[in-house]
Amino acid sequence: MDIRVDMFEVQLGLSMLLQFRLSSGGIVRVLADAGIKAKGYPVDHVRRKLPSAFAAMGPGMTLDLVVGTHYDADHLDGLVPIINDPALTLREIWLPPVAATPGLDDEDLAPDLEPDLDEDALESDEEDLLEEEDGLVSADLLVGRFQRDAEGVYYDRLMRHYADRLAAIPRPGDHASFDAERFQLEDFEEELSLLQELADDDLDFDIPELADLEGMARQSRTEADGPFLGWTQEALQLSLAARATVAKTAIGATSLRNVVNAASARGIPLHCRTIAFGVPDKYGWDGSAFTLGATAIDGLELTLLGPSRTLVTKHRKLLPSVMYLTTTRPGTPAITASNQLSYTLRFAYQGQGVFVCGDAGCVDFKSRGSTSYVTALLNECVPSHVLQIAHHVGNNAHFYRVMLDAGWDTAQSPAYVLASHATLDVHRPSTHFGTFISALSSTPEILFTSKPDPTKVSGYAHLIGAVRGPGGQTGNVVLEYDAVTGWDVVSHAVSVP
Repeated sequence: MDIRVDMFEVQLGLSMLLQFRLSSGGIVRVLADAGIKAKGYPVDHVRRKLPSAFAAMGPGMTLDLVVGTHYDADHLDGLVPIINDPALTLREIWLPPVAATPGLDDEDLAPDLEPDLDEDALESDEEDLLEEEDGLVSADLLVGRFQRDAEGVYYDRLMRHYADRLAAIPRPGDHASFDAERFQLEDFEEELSLLQELADDDLDFDIPELADLEGMARQSRTEADGPFLGWTQEALQLSLAARATVAKTAIGATSLRNVVNAASARGIPLHCRTIAFGVPDKYGWDGSAFTLGATAIDGLELTLLGPSRTLVTKHRKLLPSVMYLTTTRPGTPAITASNQLSYTLRFAYQGQGVFVCGDAGCVDFKSRGSTSYVTALLNECVPSHVLQIAHHVGNNAHFYRVMLDAGWDTAQSPAYVLASHATLDVHRPSTHFGTFISALSSTPEILFTSKPDPTKVSGYAHLIGAVRGPGGQTGNVVLEYDAVTGWDVVSHAVSVP
């Protein structure tokens, strides 16, 4: 066996262990995330799984690289017991950029990224909301207000607001007089996804997916007074408060701080890695670490595709303060602010590729005004025989479009899609994922760590891999590659009737 990939079952979270056997017999081990926040799961859930996964590849208890893709508890919390385990040796940890590095090199940050929202207007509105000026709805009170909304009045108004917003997005044949750039469909989709994250954590209701709002949007387009005019002031305030609250929760640094404290106590080197906009960086395995520009032993190489320094700077006003950087590359700021800033990585070995991306949004794969993604980044996305789907198979339009534009569906064979979300998740897999799968010209094998809702996967259930090993509603996904026999799925518990 030359490569082994374990995607551990952690419900709505992520943890992947990659192991590569060198020609010398040595084993390079990389752990990406160890998130766990599901009820009933101990925080050391992933740590308990490591010894047997290590033993399947060979002796040793060393993690050569640990990557915490971004701040969220469902990606980071399980790293703390791993760091604290004296039986494990950790050589280095890559964490998302962190705040407080003095100054930013703006000259290095020329390209403007495609906006997620109208940032300037939103920041101004959020400041008003958070300061509770002019009687506006406070973001801090939004959760409580919805929780008291027994009759669904505020929810209905907010959903109507989003339907009006959707109706305002230009469609073929529309002759709109509003600013089309502000209301791009992909930005709207991302906002819905972020709002759903807030609802998942704090609110007792579901944010409908884009398709569920289309009927309301069509009705809004046909009304005499048209979109926007139907907005109530309160609905607008609620929407802005929701966005402000999402922004506040997205930049929480508690999980990151816990990882930093644990690693610092053991003296484990911590690094932040970013790229210049549109320029992937290659880190070759030099015998002791993945080093930028190094000649890769046996061709084992890590390509960093994000986050870019441009994207980090775009979110500079949202950055929390956690100090961990001892050294940084010139112009590298220190902390990120959202799922968009997740690490995006591709590992290459023996002609095989493994793509790891946390919750990455791939929003910095193109610049403002561009109609296409950066070719240099697309080229480095493939081949990826093993593709981890970003954001727990949720709404992530850029990620799916990047993979399609990169020609992922025809770049390698076989191809495996790895999906990690909660058992019978009510929101995932998203309709975006289904659209992505239907657009492929090939037939990858889809492997789940937890059973999906059969109604959400009915259009591509035939692509879900067969059960290997013990079956059940949950289980680790394990793949192995041998240079002679090729890829094999060793473990996959989930089946869908």
